[in-house]
Amino acid sequence: SGVINIITKNATEPFSARFFLESGSFDTQNGGLSAGINNGTFDLHMGISSIQTAGDNISKIGTEKDGYDNTNINLKSGLILNNQTSLDITSRQSRGMNEYDEDINFDSLIDDQDKSSDFRSGASSLKINYDPVKSGWSHQISIAHSTNSNTEFTKEIAGTATSSSKR
Repeated sequence: SGVINIITKNATEPFSARFFLESGSFDTQNGGLSAGINNGTFDLHMGISSIQTAGDNISKIGTEKDGYDNTNINLKSGLILNNQTSLDITSRQSRGMNEYDEDINFDSLIDDQDKSSDFRSGASSLKINYDPVKSGWSHQISIAHSTNSNTEFTKEIAGTATSSSKR
C-alpha cells in the first residue's frame, strides 16, 4: 500500500487540451481528457478521467470476476486581482465501484461472491492569497470542504457503510 499525492496543475498556456485512451488486460479501459486556458490574469484547468476493468476471479471455486470502476473530475482556477492579492479555487470529485469476494465460512479460502462497494469522495477549496510587496510577510485565508461515502461494503452487517464530511 502507499500514498498517492494528486495535484491538479494550473493552466500555463493560452489554450491547451489533452486526451488519452488506453486498453489492457482484464478488459481494462482507461481514458481521459483535460483542457486549460490562461490569459496571464486568469487561469482555468479542467479534467475528467475514467478507468474500468472487468477484473479477475481470485476464488478457487467459481468464475465471477471482480471489476472496478472509477471516474474523477477535477478543476483548478486562479485569478490575480492585483499585485498583492489572488484567488485560487480547486475541486475534485470521484465516484466508483469495487466488486469483491470474501471468505464467508471462515475456512481461509476466498468464496466466489457477487458483492460490491460504491464510493464517492470530493474535496473543494477556496483560497485568498495576500502578499504585500515590501513587507516580507504573506497571508492566506482558505476554506475547504471534503466528503467521503462508502456504501454496501458488507450488505449483511448493519453499520458497515461509512460516510464523513469535513469543513
